[in-house]
Amino acid sequence: MIDRIQDSVEPAVMAGMNLAVIPGDEMNFRIETPVDLERLKLFINA
Repeated sequence: MIDRIQDSVEPAVMAGMNLAVIPGDEMNFRIETPVDLERLKLFINA
């Protein structure tokens, strides 16, 4: 069985890098899924 990378941070973790979570602004998000698009529409119409 081939191992697959599950998300964008996993290569850094596999390389032994130290990581930190930094709080951000909820208005700064990417549109990658239909749910994200609906969220954008809610922000526009608010």
